[in-house]
Amino acid sequence: MATLYPWGYQRSLVEMPRLQELARKDLMEPEYAERLFPWLESRGGEIGIGGAFRITQPDKPGFAPDGRSFHQKQVFDDDGEGFMAVDLVVRNGENVHRAPRWSEVPQQGTTHPDIRDFGLHCNVPGEPWHMQAIEVDGHAGWVTRGRPHPNPDFPVKGMEPPPPPPPAPEPTPDGPYPPGARTLRVTTPLMQGIDVAYVQQTLTRQGLKLDDDGVYGQKTADAVKTMQGWNNLTADGVLGPQTWPVLIAYNDPPKPPPDPNYHEIGSRTLKVTSPTMQGSDVLWVQNVIRNQGVGVSIDGYYGKQTADRVKLVQGWNNLEQDGVVGPKTWDALKRY
Repeated sequence: MATLYPWGYQRSLVEMPRLQELARKDLMEPEYAERLFPWLESRGGEIGIGGAFRITQPDKPGFAPDGRSFHQKQVFDDDGEGFMAVDLVVRNGENVHRAPRWSEVPQQGTTHPDIRDFGLHCNVPGEPWHMQAIEVDGHAGWVTRGRPHPNPDFPVKGMEPPPPPPPAPEPTPDGPYPPGARTLRVTTPLMQGIDVAYVQQTLTRQGLKLDDDGVYGQKTADAVKTMQGWNNLTADGVLGPQTWPVLIAYNDPPKPPPDPNYHEIGSRTLKVTSPTMQGSDVLWVQNVIRNQGVGVSIDGYYGKQTADRVKLVQGWNNLEQDGVVGPKTWDALKRY
């Protein structure tokens, strides 16, 4: 089944050839396109494009002046033309697509590996959706450098065939056995191997002191019984299919804390409060409003300026102009 990618600011999902057509790949700077679409493919259909090429810029606050936006065609040092900026969106279940969070994109100035591997970054403060080539920052600096194209032949991950896999080791009756590949118990002679050493090292980190000798003796079995008791498992000292997953989970990396500023679109009512409400849903509202040509600061804070702009949208839709984003106003915003 073909992978589908988000397109626009509603619920549209399209295949890659259609996404390239809608985003006007034919008008993109070629090297930028050679980086952008493989990067989107690497995200597995979770990230797509909300907006791309613009003929003109809205004459509103918050937009670059007409002719100075990389969403528009630019003339390069070799007289070639093309645009090289898109606004990203993230698939949001069955809901309208949402704006990305900074943790989901290669932010300029960080060590995100996609900056190195794909030559792309999101470089506008407060706009994690705006993606450009890493050689491009401000329009004035680009003009001062002579309007160059992005560097050609950038090492984009996935553009070259992968190296062949190393040959598999010859199997032997005694292993080696990776963790979880066999059941461990006290036997004669004693079982040994890298999986036993893995068990001993894991349990030592949990405060059960064991020799790291790779031999499954009675001391190791007793430590396994203790761990099984912690987890309401049968404390028999046998590492089988019930115990292995629990033990391996001790080595899983800790999950990052939830983003306190992430809120599902439409999950709460937005209004001017003290302290000021903030979050990803506010960013989404501001982005939708600005895409209608209304100037608004894209900062994620629901202040008076944002509320005043919401009143305009409410007026367009014959709603009460109170600046409060409740169910009816959410529905109206989602239609843009």
